Amino acid sequence: METLNKLFKDFYKPTPQLDLNTEIEQNHKELIQTISKADRRKVLKIIDNLMMITTLQTEESFICGLRLGLDFTTELKHYNQGGYASELTEVQPPFAMEVQTDEHN
Repeated sequence: METLNKLFKDFYKPTPQLDLNTEIEQNHKELIQTISKADRRKVLKIIDNLMMITTLQTEESFICGLRLGLDFTTELKHYNQGGYASELTEVQPPFAMEVQTDEHN
């Protein structure tokens, strides 16, 4: 699992959400001006928890996608080795390269 987490950190690049970030900052400033200090702490705790949930879900989604991709790779490798081809029919693997022979011998 540690390797998958490292891959996530190395390869995942979040999409910038400039409009949303600006709106969040603006609403946060307005909210701070109208609520008590105790309520501010509660709001910040809620925001922190939501960010943690979002981060964990994003990481989990990345890992699931990576595992799915690896499973597809394994299946295609098995398919290309003839594991799913019938003996009665010749099936050309979808990702195989054709070998050209030189007929000028």
